[in-house]
Amino acid sequence: RMTKQSQVLLNKNNIIKYLGRMRAFSSLLCIAGSSALRPNYIPPTKFQTWAKTTATGAAIFAFAAGPALAVAPALEAALIEASDASYPILQTLRPETISPFPEALVGILEKRVPPEKITNLIDKGISAFMSIPDADLAAYVKIAGDATAGLSPESCDLVPLPSIAGVKFANLAGVAGVDSAKLKAAGERAAPALGAFPGTEGKICLPSEAALEKLFVAQTNLLVSTSRDAFGEFGTAAGQAGKSIPLTDLSNLLPKIQMTQRGVDMKARSRFERAGKDLDKAIKRDVEFARLRGKI
Repeated sequence: RMTKQSQVLLNKNNIIKYLGRMRAFSSLLCIAGSSALRPNYIPPTKFQTWAKTTATGAAIFAFAAGPALAVAPALEAALIEASDASYPILQTLRPETISPFPEALVGILEKRVPPEKITNLIDKGISAFMSIPDADLAAYVKIAGDATAGLSPESCDLVPLPSIAGVKFANLAGVAGVDSAKLKAAGERAAPALGAFPGTEGKICLPSEAALEKLFVAQTNLLVSTSRDAFGEFGTAAGQAGKSIPLTDLSNLLPKIQMTQRGVDMKARSRFERAGKDLDKAIKRDVEFARLRGKI
């Protein structure tokens, strides 16, 4: 018979597993979460909220997919399979399946993580994003533009956005503590990439399966082009913020994470989990990721 502590630890391991599997489509949702509040989607009175959310998205979207202009063949293969395996899940996402997890996570951040730690996390994330060379960011913008060319909200497959969670996060005290000039600079730098994704209020166009593969690989290139020192500082800040969250809070997230796969058949779920595991292994073996982690 399991003790309560054992059950919490088991749930924590399950959460880590699911978060790892969600690596496959988290990049698109991070980009979507920021671009969802672009000024052409919202009234001018909410522009400040958009600016905060976009800058925060800029700080994290390069780290969500986990590496290009020339990734190693083994990693590229794992990225493409992860992209393909995530596609059925992206197609079945609904507001009621995607929203609960990010909204609950923001609630935990607000309740458990001291504002100064959130401020530091965003500050270090922006620094890491700003360390990406201009040429690599420009290459990503071109690939994103090509991947979404011809897409229109009137005819594309639309993926719902966790817009409410984005607004709540932008209004956290820790976000308000970030240097406004730094937020503005990050938002302006990220704007061309975020602007490449067409959508409508609360939704974003899903690229074709082949285009999403290219986006996965291209976004990974942004990650590995980050300054090792800046990336390390971001990781340290994330670890410090994470220590403030009790295991019981994490265990309560598990059902909400699992909701993102509601409506997906078991065959597709199994493929998604296998792809996530293979991607994790490829990342651990990749030389560029070893450089980022300071292993070489």
